[in-house]
Amino acid sequence: MTQPDVGETRVFTPATYATGGRGAFQLDPEFLTDPERVLPLIGTWTLDALDAVSVLFREELERREKAELVEVLRAIAVRIPGLPVVAVKLATNPNYEEGVYWADTTLWLHHQDGAETEYLLPDEVGPTEDFEALVERFRDLLADYSRADHPLDGASLVFEVESGTFTVTPPPLD
Repeated sequence: MTQPDVGETRVFTPATYATGGRGAFQLDPEFLTDPERVLPLIGTWTLDALDAVSVLFREELERREKAELVEVLRAIAVRIPGLPVVAVKLATNPNYEEGVYWADTTLWLHHQDGAETEYLLPDEVGPTEDFEALVERFRDLLADYSRADHPLDGASLVFEVESGTFTVTPPPLD
């Protein structure tokens, strides 16, 4: 591969950066979270540029939180005794300071044979420390998911274990 001539314009696509191609770079997260280093860098940016970057970071955060929520829900579902769980349904809880959230105490399990059972997540002591850590992480991620997109009171959230998809059913009309 030949090097570009001096003054030659090189165009790098996002894929070039993401795949580690020529010109790839990686920013140190510690740099981006240090106000003393970041504020001088972004001090000249327009409001539109700041907004675009904040949207990009927020969307990536929400994407990763949702992906981790999928993995944690799958891990919880396989540890629940009984018939295999194919879907997990969550209801809403309107009693949070910040509004309506998905309830993090009760899971409605849909089993392979079509049965639905109620499963109460442990408050403090789980069957194992590993399970307790999973439940704690589930609650944190579910709160973040709720905060990012507040559900309507009375709605249902169904998580399909195999596909990893979430389906929100609106509350019944009064």
